Amino acid sequence: MNKSKTIIAWLKILRFPNLFTVPGDVIIGYLSAKGNIESPVFIYVLLSSFCIYCFGLVTNDISDINEDKEKRPERP
Repeated sequence: MNKSKTIIAWLKILRFPNLFTVPGDVIIGYLSAKGNIESPVFIYVLLSSFCIYCFGLVTNDISDINEDKEKRPERP
């Protein structure tokens, strides 16, 4: 598998367009709790939220691998 196919496969697994929805909840939650986003902690909260979201997507695909092979063979 060449590098571009690998990157495309990862973008499909991580559902790249959906990643843009993650920061909205984090920003609102952080603003509700702290009142501003000037703290450097905000960046860590944002990055950890992305990581947790991506981890959930990957583990979901791992747990459904047999079903995906049967019903959605085009998925990476």
